[in-house]
This record gives sequence, C-alpha cells and structure tokens, in this order.
Amino acid sequence: MSRRIRSVASLLATASLTAAVLVGCLAGSETGNPSKGLTGRIQTLDGLPAARTRVVLVPDGFVPADARSAAALPAVTTDANGKYAFRDVASGRYNVEAIDPSDGTRARAEGIMAGDSLVEIPTQTLGVPGSIAAALQGAADTLTGFIYLPGSTFRAAVRASNSVVRLDSLPPGQIDSLVYGSASSLPPRTFAWNLRVQPSAVDSASGPFLAWRRSVALTVDAGPAGAKLSANVAGIPIRIALPDSVLGSGAKDGSDLRVANEQGAELPCEVQSQGGSAALWVRMDTVYADRPTLIRLYWDYGGIGPLLATKPGNVFSPADGFAGAWHLDEDPSANKGRLADASGQGNDGMALGYTASGSSEAGVAGSALKFDGKSQFAGTKLAFDDPEAFTVLIWFRAGHGLGGRIFEFADKDTSRAAYWDRLLHLYPDGTLHYGVFPPDSAGKP
Repeated sequence: MSRRIRSVASLLATASLTAAVLVGCLAGSETGNPSKGLTGRIQTLDGLPAARTRVVLVPDGFVPADARSAAALPAVTTDANGKYAFRDVASGRYNVEAIDPSDGTRARAEGIMAGDSLVEIPTQTLGVPGSIAAALQGAADTLTGFIYLPGSTFRAAVRASNSVVRLDSLPPGQIDSLVYGSASSLPPRTFAWNLRVQPSAVDSASGPFLAWRRSVALTVDAGPAGAKLSANVAGIPIRIALPDSVLGSGAKDGSDLRVANEQGAELPCEVQSQGGSAALWVRMDTVYADRPTLIRLYWDYGGIGPLLATKPGNVFSPADGFAGAWHLDEDPSANKGRLADASGQGNDGMALGYTASGSSEAGVAGSALKFDGKSQFAGTKLAFDDPEAFTVLIWFRAGHGLGGRIFEFADKDTSRAAYWDRLLHLYPDGTLHYGVFPPDSAGKP
C-alpha cells in the first residue's frame, strides 16, 4: 500500500477543518451511468472472493471531523465474487476503504483518479489491522481535538494536552502522514510522516511540536540522485544553513528550534550562530541510501507557559565514536583561550598564541578562528594514545599562497612540541598531504 507524500497546503488555507470536509457531489449507488465511475474487487488473504465486505469511497482531501461526516460517505457491499462498483462519481482523486465485518480485516487503495470513463481499481487484499500510538505534547484544544489520517475515515479523539492517542484498526501498509486537528479555528498540523502499520502490532509516532507556530520540511538526498550512498548511515551529524527568517521570527538564539525525523520523534540539534551565517547541526538517526530522508524544523514556540522541553542527546555523540568536537567559534581572548568541546566529553581545547580579540572571522558555520600559520594554533590538553584508526573532519579555508600543518598529533600541547605525526599538511600550491612521521629539516613530511 505504497503512497507518496502529498501536500496539505489546501487544508492549511481553510478557516476551519469542517470547511474542508468534502461530502457532496458523490453518488454511492451502483445505478446510473454504467460507463462512468469506479469498480474493483476485494479478496481475502487466501485469495478467495471477499463477499459482503463493506467498501467506502473517500475523497482524497477528506477530513473525518466527526462521525456524522464519515457516515455520510458513499458505501457499497461486495457481491458473491467480491466485486463492487460506484457509479456517476464526480471527477477527482479518491481513496477506497474496505472492511470485512465478520473478522475485522481491512484494506485500503489510494490515489484513484475518477474521470469520464469507468476506472477499474486493482484488486485489494484484506489484512489484519494494526495501530499507531501517537505521543502528543502541547495539543491546544483537548475538547474537540483529534488525530487523523488525511483522506480517510480513521480518527481518534485527543483527551489531554500531553497524552498517548491510539489510532486503531488501520489497514496494514505505509502511511504518508498523521495530522492533529480541531473542530475550532485552529489550523491542522502534520506531526508524523512515513509510518508503517504492521498487522496486530502497535507502532509509535510522536507529536511533540503542536505548540510551535512555524515549521518547514527538508530532505537529505543521499540516494542515487544525491550523495549516492551505498548503504544507510546511522548517527551522522549534518549541517543546515539557517535562513534569517527562522531566527528572526522565533527565539533569536535558536533556543526554541527543534528538529523531528519522519516519525515525528525529536532529533538532537545544536544552533551555531555566533557571528557569520547561522547554522544548525543535526544528528540524523538514519540517512537512507535508496531514497531522500525527510526531516522537519519547528520554531516560534507559542505554547502556554515557558518552553520546558529540552533537546535530547548530543549531536556529536560519544556513542557514535566522537572523542571531541570543537567549533572554534569562541573569542580566543575570552575564557583564557578555552575552546568548548561540543561532544560533551569535556575534552576542551585551548587557543594558544592569541593575546587580543579580533582573531575571528565569518565561517561557513558560525564564526571561525584565524591562524597565522606560525605561532597561533589550537590544541587539546587531553593526550590520545597513538590511534591507529581514526577519523578527522576539518573545515578550513585555503588561500594567499600559504601552507602549513592543518592537523596533527603532537607530544606537547604547546608550541614547543618536538615530535608530531599523523598530520595533514597544506602546501602553498594548494595540495594536501598526509604524514605519519616527523618532518625533515626542510619542514616537509
């Protein structure tokens, strides 16, 4: 039951959810023009005709605001051969839901286009339904609030602002998104994407950002049309450039900015905005190799009371193997040259050779330190025991025909180091060289 992600902009533009309910212009009987409408067949898991199965025709933009609106939708019952038909259906996009009243098995077909001819829907197979348990926070309207699957009759009422709401009896397969809505004038809010319903199972979704007023969806394309990863990658930080509108319309320091994955679960993030262009670091739980990965940014907190939610985990997590992460965006003349370790390991660095401020400039992510290539450098107090396998990621700007060491392991954390190896060296011609032994008398590795 594959679906594509689709926009809910048409719903967001409505003044209320009830205004978006589409009930009219449908005819659910099997009479009328026999050459126009929709027809199909339902079968059991054993491939047998599913007789006496109830089939409902649902407009693609339908919102199940209440039980009455769902009950008004066209419905028919399959014959002895499992066949059904809807005649004189207005042109448009529809979904079809089927349920066998005898055992509760269900099926759902989506994205069916009706036109001026009779459209035959591929055979649907009934399956054992499953459930989605949505953990909600900040639901603004708990009297008339509900969660629902767009373009379906599936809904569940929200009883409390911080609660777990179960959407039961869902046909097994893939779900594009779940939406939180209200019968009041509050606009609907999508809070989870790309969910999978499994037979006789309860899968999870999160909706912790219902109190945020602004959001935007982003994709990380590492698939065939993007970075071309050969396999999925887990626990990797990525950098996102933040437009001025994000920090301008929310907390100026980015403290109200949150990031969620496709299931609506919060991801660790860190805002870097001290000078230069603001940036957001996000720890991706998974980057997919076979398709784009969806994440969503939320900002402009509008809940009642102070913002209590804290960002989970760490972007540069020690659990992912990080021994240290240094943004080098501090003023080296402050804090006695201390450079904070963003990994949470406490392996702070030191900026040496700086005696005054003015040694920073705009970088790709936040501000950056300038080094003179001679007496200025940054180092750690912590010593590492000659690692044989390691990964180093460095952002640097080359130019002006200058060269020098970019990174190295040394025997001292001062400029008096007599031995260094595992070094990355930039030559004046712009070429990079890696060495694992001390330089010769000419200064070349």
